[in-house]
Amino acid sequence: MPQIYAAPLMRRYFGPSYSSGYLFRLLSIAVQVVIPFVISYSIKPFWLTESWYSEQPTVTFKHQMIVMLEGSTPGSDLIWSTYDQLNTMVGSKFRVAEVQSRSEDTNLDGKPDEVYIYARFPLTSTEKIYHARFITFFDYQLTDRIDLQMESAAYFDHTSTVSGSSCFVKGTLELKQKSILPVTNSIRSVYNETIIAASNGGINSIKQVLFTTVIPDYLARNETTAYTTQYPIWTAGASTSFVLEARLEIPYQQMVHYQPGVLECLRYAIVQYLVIYVFVGAICGAATHFLFENQVFETRVHDDSRPKNRLH
Repeated sequence: MPQIYAAPLMRRYFGPSYSSGYLFRLLSIAVQVVIPFVISYSIKPFWLTESWYSEQPTVTFKHQMIVMLEGSTPGSDLIWSTYDQLNTMVGSKFRVAEVQSRSEDTNLDGKPDEVYIYARFPLTSTEKIYHARFITFFDYQLTDRIDLQMESAAYFDHTSTVSGSSCFVKGTLELKQKSILPVTNSIRSVYNETIIAASNGGINSIKQVLFTTVIPDYLARNETTAYTTQYPIWTAGASTSFVLEARLEIPYQQMVHYQPGVLECLRYAIVQYLVIYVFVGAICGAATHFLFENQVFETRVHDDSRPKNRLH
C-alpha cells in the first residue's frame, strides 16, 4: 500500500512564564531576528540606492549630418550638411558631396547593430585636406528598466600632419551619464528635442551650428552619447576627391546607471537579511534543541508519539 501523506511527531516542552527556560526561548528568538539584521545592515549597501543593468539601445540615424574638411590655411574649409539653410549661408565653402548611409542589423533582432556612413567630396587640384570632422544625429531609445527617448549625437575630429585622400574610422556609440536615472512609470524625454537650437523655426545664424557652440551645449546635458573607442585610418596623398567613411557600432550590452524603485530596494534588503538569517537560525536552533533536549532548563515534556495522559 503506497504512502499518501506523512506528518512529523513533535516533542513539546512546557514551563511557567518568566522561568529560565521561557526567558531563554524569548532571547533565542530575539537573537534569530536581530543579529541577521545587524550583520546584513553593516554590510553596505543594505538599501540599494544605485545599480546597473545592460540593454541594447534602439538607435536610428536621422540622416542629419554636418561635415567639415579643412586645409592647411585659414579659410580653406569645405562644408557639407543636410541643412539647406546652412549650405546657403556658407556660400562658396559649401561643397556638393556624394553621401550614402545605411543601418545593419547583423543578428536580426530588429535593432540596428551598426550605422555606416560614406561621403565623397570632389577636390580641385589645389585643394588638400589635413583635418576632417563631422557630427551626426540619432534617435536614441531605451525601453527596459529605464524608458528614455532622446536625440543624441556622435562627433569625430581627426587632424593629420600630411594631406590625405581618405579617412576611415570605426568606433562605438556609447551612452554617457553625469548622474543616475530614476526608475519611473513615465518616459524620460527631457532631451527628445533637436540638438541644434532652432531660431524662428530654422537655422538663421552660423553660430547655431558652429562646433564650438553645439558641442559644449550638448555636453552640458545629463545624458549624451559619445563616439568612443575610435580607430581612425588616415590615407595620405593627393587626390581629386576625399573619401570619409565612418562605422558606428551600437553596443549589445550598454550599461545603464539607474536608481532602483522601492520594490527592488526591498527585495535586495530582504534577500540579504534572509541569507544571514538561515545561518544564524540554524545555529540558534541547534543550540536551543540541545539545551532543551538535555533538560538544562526544567520543563515538562509532552511527546506526541505517546498518549496525551502520559506527561513527563
